[in-house]
Amino acid sequence: MRILFVSQYFYPENFSNNKIVSKLVERGHEVEVITGIPNYPAGKFFDGYGLFKRRKDTYNGATVRRVPILPRGQRSLFLLANYASFVLSASLRCLFLRRRAFDVVFSSAPSPATIAVPAIVAAKRMGVRHAFLLQDLWPQTPIAILKLKNRSVIRLLTAACKQIYERVDVMVVPSRAFIPEIEAIAPGLRYFYFPNSIEDFHRPQAKNPALRGELGLGESDFVIGFAGNMGEAQNIDAIIDAVKIASDPRIKILMVGDGRHRKALEARIATLGLQSHFRFVGSVPPEDVPRYLGSADATILTLASDAAFVGVIPFRLQTYLGCGKPILGHVSGESASIIAEAQCGLVSDPSDNAALAANLVKMASLREDELEQFGLAARSYAVNEFSEARIFDGIEKLLAELAANELPPESTSVAGAHPGR
Repeated sequence: MRILFVSQYFYPENFSNNKIVSKLVERGHEVEVITGIPNYPAGKFFDGYGLFKRRKDTYNGATVRRVPILPRGQRSLFLLANYASFVLSASLRCLFLRRRAFDVVFSSAPSPATIAVPAIVAAKRMGVRHAFLLQDLWPQTPIAILKLKNRSVIRLLTAACKQIYERVDVMVVPSRAFIPEIEAIAPGLRYFYFPNSIEDFHRPQAKNPALRGELGLGESDFVIGFAGNMGEAQNIDAIIDAVKIASDPRIKILMVGDGRHRKALEARIATLGLQSHFRFVGSVPPEDVPRYLGSADATILTLASDAAFVGVIPFRLQTYLGCGKPILGHVSGESASIIAEAQCGLVSDPSDNAALAANLVKMASLREDELEQFGLAARSYAVNEFSEARIFDGIEKLLAELAANELPPESTSVAGAHPGR
């Protein structure tokens, strides 16, 4: 197939979009990517990229075309301008596509949902089908994060999302809990379930005493790893609160990653005098994450307590499972169900930080064989439920059906891998 892949975020930015494109190329398909100039998460263009630099590129056999956008910066107004500039620039480019230049359009929105707009333009222009992967629930997520109360703004956001969703052929969702939330806005859509898969390099690794030593972590410390974006939605403040409540000198939190909220987190940790409990590593290549998690005794997954996150399955959950690590889940909904079903850790309600503190202490007090059992269960669940071959077989089949102008049934349907329920 000739596949047009549209997303605001792509390599060298670290998103699952990179893997999706790579796997489609590996399977023999011709893929062209329309994306923005990389600037996530720092908010400024990556070195070597710019409005007049490296606008056409290749990535693992795919052609990459970068449209001009405004960098996201560090303020909300700049972020809105960043979103709008991609929609405008990418839509203009898509207006000039030749009819049937591609067999199918596949768009992916980590956030915001407006990323689908240029893909809708492309599909209509070429007369082909379009599958839209919505990785973050809109408008629920921005309403929750921004604590929006203005009914007019909420209605406007909801109406915009409804218009977008009704103009795609198939909604692709990473969690089946997304479906009733989307149905409440735009009923009668077609769905395909496409969770994140574990990476080949997401494998258990032995503890590395030298690495722990470099990070100032002692042999008797109980190290809990966190990997990924550090934003408001990740509810990392709950970890800080729990560490403060637990007041256990053994507990150390290894923070791998970066994000808009990191500086505020470090400032709060310093204010509370908890610096000895936290180690910030910063961003590392994705393939290095298992090395850091391997030197941790357990991992931690937190999300905000708002109802918008009930259906979210963060990619870091698959990372922890694939690396075979015990998981402390301070989450609800789908993520909590997966941890419980896999029997690979402890779960607390995200609105109860005292419960997380109790679980921190409980996990740190487990015997080595009990921790090992949690890790084995995590790895087993990852292989059975989130294997790469199983999931990409499903998405390839869906795109082939769309390219042949075949659609799923009119009624809501979910195909592909199941979430283990």
